[in-house]
Amino acid sequence: MPDRKLAVVVLAAGLGTRMKSRCPKVLHKVAGRTMLGHVLAAAARLTPTRVAIVAGPGMEPEVEAVAKDAGVPFEIVVQQDRLGTGHAVACALALDAFATRFQGEQNTAGVPLGATRIGVNSGPAIIGNFGGKHFFDYTAYGDVVNIAARLERANKTIGTRICIGESVVALMPDFTGRPVGTLLLKGKTQTLRCHEPLSEGQDKTPATAGYIAAFALLEAGDPKARQAFAALVGKYDEDPLTMFHLGRLLSGESGAEIELTEK
Repeated sequence: MPDRKLAVVVLAAGLGTRMKSRCPKVLHKVAGRTMLGHVLAAAARLTPTRVAIVAGPGMEPEVEAVAKDAGVPFEIVVQQDRLGTGHAVACALALDAFATRFQGEQNTAGVPLGATRIGVNSGPAIIGNFGGKHFFDYTAYGDVVNIAARLERANKTIGTRICIGESVVALMPDFTGRPVGTLLLKGKTQTLRCHEPLSEGQDKTPATAGYIAAFALLEAGDPKARQAFAALVGKYDEDPLTMFHLGRLLSGESGAEIELTEK
């Protein structure tokens, strides 16, 4: 059997802002050991040949002490710019802006090109190289990845291009966007509240304010929701999400829970 070489990367640069502490979150103790210490102890059992610990500026002494205690062959990589969930959503918006512009250019040139749709979700996943002798791939596994893929496909049904899960919004105190609805994805038993992020300025338009008010009526089960969405479509007839909700209401549906039948 060939020698197996394993490298482990530990992302440990989080500030701990949401924990309302000046101590970096990975250095908080749980059951007598730092969270980073628990991760490194688990990594040590895999006998890795290399452990790269990504830490924030100024964290090196504490991280080094924890790593030495774990007894793993480690190196510390400093992440100068700690870009979190908000940056991921900003990247999605930037990608959407580019893809929409590129689609328009190609269509004008006579090249048929459809919309690019994006799903964003947050949670634990297993990331690394998987496979065997004949096929080896760097990829991610986990329910969080599966849900993100289904959110990407959900865009086609609900009329958006970016759909993000509630777990992402919960990590962004300054999130700007609008609610899409509570989706029941195919194959899932629990619903997921979803949102559409908006670029700077979009969240302050009369169209967005009208949508937020109409959605509140929809979510409350108020019959006036149909009239509110109809008025919005009359004013802003280029908003697919507004037209989607009006279509639901005209077909006899109510409320903000949406069951999707496609994966």
